[in-house]
Amino acid sequence: MRVTKVGDDSQISIILIPGGPGLSTSYLRSMDELSGKYQLHFLDICGTNGTQFECLSALSIAQTIKEYAENIESPFVLLGHSYGGYLASKTATITLPEALICVSTPLSASSMKCAIGNYSSKKSLNLIAREAEWLRHNSEETFKSWLSSYGKLYFKNNDDRLSNLILNDESSYRFFLNNNGDIENDSSLLVQVAKTNFPKLFISGIDDELLPLSAIKSDIEAGSFDFTLVNNAGHFPMLDNLKSTLSYIDNFISSITSQRTKK
Repeated sequence: MRVTKVGDDSQISIILIPGGPGLSTSYLRSMDELSGKYQLHFLDICGTNGTQFECLSALSIAQTIKEYAENIESPFVLLGHSYGGYLASKTATITLPEALICVSTPLSASSMKCAIGNYSSKKSLNLIAREAEWLRHNSEETFKSWLSSYGKLYFKNNDDRLSNLILNDESSYRFFLNNNGDIENDSSLLVQVAKTNFPKLFISGIDDELLPLSAIKSDIEAGSFDFTLVNNAGHFPMLDNLKSTLSYIDNFISSITSQRTKK
């Protein structure tokens, strides 16, 4: 695992886990602005961002994150995007974070089925072609070319800049191949998450065509999450509407720390 710390020691830290599985933390670095108030810990694992690939189960990855988190001197918030939100949730059930934040995350076989269905029905001709190349030959190049072609399924404000973030990512296609079925095969996660007592927030882009509100509503309720929608944002709200996304995160964490101070 590689950890990139941004910001000085603070009263609270945020551990950020990217999605995919197989994307690095590079696209999450738009959230560096939070470092003026919190220390940020960007986690790269399983071959991403130059780390060594290891064939690990989701539980093993969660245990690695847990060990790291519990060595941070300040209280920590677990924040994950898409598949990273699943790992953050998995970790949250075996440690005691200050809070859990999931961004655009499928947390059940049902929501994954909806995402797969939306992908199948809405993929463009270009995406179909890039997927075929990926299926013919699994490689880092075909993996990034495929994901960077998701277009409106990923980004509300789709442009070359956003696609190029993925195309130029230090990704790990082996991580994807090894862990892509984790969420569908984890039937007990939401039950475990619902039993936790720390605050939980789910953030979703209002224009997410891959994982719309109808697909995740039952996950949010089953996991006892608070919920907020980001306007003018798709599956990557931190890239489509950074200002609003950071505001929701900051307000949520600030309210928690304020309540703790009063106690």
